[in-house]
Amino acid sequence: MIALLFGALLSIAATSGSWAADGAVQLAVAFCKTRTAGDAEAVKPLLTRSLLAVIAEAEARNKIIAEATPDEKPPFGDGIPYQSFPDLPDNCQPGVPTERAGRTEIPVSYSFRQSPDASWTDTLILVSSGGEVRIDDVRFMGAPDGSAPHSLREILHGAFDQ
Repeated sequence: MIALLFGALLSIAATSGSWAADGAVQLAVAFCKTRTAGDAEAVKPLLTRSLLAVIAEAEARNKIIAEATPDEKPPFGDGIPYQSFPDLPDNCQPGVPTERAGRTEIPVSYSFRQSPDASWTDTLILVSSGGEVRIDDVRFMGAPDGSAPHSLREILHGAFDQ
């Protein structure tokens, strides 16, 4: 009886892990569709409430700066940076999700048909929010000078500290 129960629990654990991976890939596919379409508003339903709050604060502060200095470009004059580079990619492809303590990380690789050498990979940081998988941060590819990668949250918090 105990062996049967243990086997059932292992089966449930294995299945729920694949559900988590499937949910991560589906979320990354949806995110990629927003990136290749250049649709920043369509990204928002994919994000955690916490990240949405940080974005809303950054947008509000950005608006104040834009109104106060109309001849200057505000920190997010090109919009919220959901990817390392602002160029609209031709392709965005999710990679294999990796489970970490309390989160799932999934790489998304961007590429261009005309410039295959201009590709890059960012990483989505996913957490469970309200029973669903949501994006809680985006870790950007490191800079060409070898500096450490930044994340969307770091950029949103640091943009106004100048």
